[in-house]
Amino acid sequence: FDAPDADIILRALGPPKRDFRVHKLILSLASPVFKDMFSLPQPDEPTSDESSVAKIEIVEVADPAHALYIVLRVIYPFTPPSYGGNLDTLVECLVIADKYEIKGAMSQLRSALLQSDVSQSLRVYAIASRFGFANLAESASRLILSSVRLTKIPKLPNDFEFVSATAYHQLVRQRASYLEVAVEIIKQTPLKSRCYNCPG
Repeated sequence: FDAPDADIILRALGPPKRDFRVHKLILSLASPVFKDMFSLPQPDEPTSDESSVAKIEIVEVADPAHALYIVLRVIYPFTPPSYGGNLDTLVECLVIADKYEIKGAMSQLRSALLQSDVSQSLRVYAIASRFGFANLAESASRLILSSVRLTKIPKLPNDFEFVSATAYHQLVRQRASYLEVAVEIIKQTPLKSRCYNCPG
């Protein structure tokens, strides 16, 4: 992001601090928040004796540079970035995309979250619930119900700090319901059918 024809600089304050030379038009098309930001009155044009760099407006943002870089990669017509299965980075990107209402980025980031490892299903449920991905949260809850004992988890992932009590209660209630059904099926299954070592 060092285009010579850029008309604005997004400065991620870091640490580390990093400048992204970008284009107002592209950001405005991707984000209504950026569009509104750029529609505000701008400072007076610099005088002729000032450097050409000073003519470019600088907007400071309190976003992690590495996550902002990924979101900008999604906005611009580049090859989609790889997240390498790092859910921490993915969450940082989702926070930025949500803050600036970048729907296209939210969609791509949701797809990346969908591809997370099954062992991360508890975190995926929390993240999906936080950002309103209802269908993904439902899918993750099924994986949790089949593989995770909620009462045996010593500490919930930090992502649950952003999950409502209602969403967590729903998960616990759903698991209890699944267990009740499983117990009922076992009760109705003939003993011989459950005995895999029985002859015949």
